[in-house]
Amino acid sequence: MSAMRERAAAIAALSQDDQQDQVLPGLHINGELAVGENLADVSGLSFAYAALQKFLKQHPEENRKIDGFTPEQRCFIAWGQAWASSKTREGVTRQLAAIDPHPPGNYRAFAAAQHTPGFHRAFDIRPSDPMWLPPNDRVSIW
Repeated sequence: MSAMRERAAAIAALSQDDQQDQVLPGLHINGELAVGENLADVSGLSFAYAALQKFLKQHPEENRKIDGFTPEQRCFIAWGQAWASSKTREGVTRQLAAIDPHPPGNYRAFAAAQHTPGFHRAFDIRPSDPMWLPPNDRVSIW
């Protein structure tokens, strides 16, 4: 039963935290509406990172830098690039934020990564860095 309570607490924390995140000046994510997608993002990125670690263990020759980035760093960069969006117009974003459970791509590009310990290790993120999220504030349900 404690695992279920931990998951419920994680969901509540993610929902509350996301209400504070701005996607545009004065526009915050609706945490209650977006919590399902946000949990899916954190979980999916965590599973992808775990799969990368398994792959690198089986293929140590692939654990090398490319263009100055480690495989772990490239994993998070690829995630960010997949969600980063410069095509969304401000008006559309403002309208959708109120009704769409899918947060805008520019938010999804970084939000899930901040909850994964691998992201902090891959980029050596420290408490003084803008992307730092304290371990007690990170959501992990699996």
